[in-house]
Amino acid sequence: IVDTHRPGTMENADVLYGVTMQNQGVSQMLKVTLHDALNMADATTEEVQA
Repeated sequence: IVDTHRPGTMENADVLYGVTMQNQGVSQMLKVTLHDALNMADATTEEVQA
């Protein structure tokens, strides 16, 4: 397990785990696999090109 915000380090991971706080005092854990991240990036690229 590596704790980082560095994009180069995250690019080499198969799975990213994170914690976000959308509302005051409410933390939400998340997990993104490399496969999911690539799909999200492709979808975003398609939206921008449209």
